[in-house]
Amino acid sequence: MKRDISKKRLLDYPIEQVWQCLTDPKLLSWLGEAEIELKEGGKVTFRENGNEYHGEILTVQKPINLAYSWNDPGHSFTSYVWWKLMDKKGQTLLELEHSGFKGIMGILASYSYKSCWSRKFRNLEKTLKEIVIETT
Repeated sequence: MKRDISKKRLLDYPIEQVWQCLTDPKLLSWLGEAEIELKEGGKVTFRENGNEYHGEILTVQKPINLAYSWNDPGHSFTSYVWWKLMDKKGQTLLELEHSGFKGIMGILASYSYKSCWSRKFRNLEKTLKEIVIETT
């Protein structure tokens, strides 16, 4: 059974704005309260609904690649989040890969995260829209 999560979304926003929403702690509210050291080996922390998720930055290639480990306090395994961005003539193709789910808890977690990421993508689009409104 495939546990990895893959999502793609074509966003009507330039790649730099999407990158900013993935890396600027002030704009990461769509994902939760965030602290991020944007360098390989840097720490990343997200807080949401009383939960705290920790990880380490694995890859940073501005503005096309960002990957980090993801430690959910409710699970005994580490998963991995990988964002890939591609410029499409002023739009951005955003791809998410969330992998590393292990065991029966991993199967359950992947189902939960799949619906969670769908909701988060909608939140990201709202944040991008707000950035555009603020800059116009």
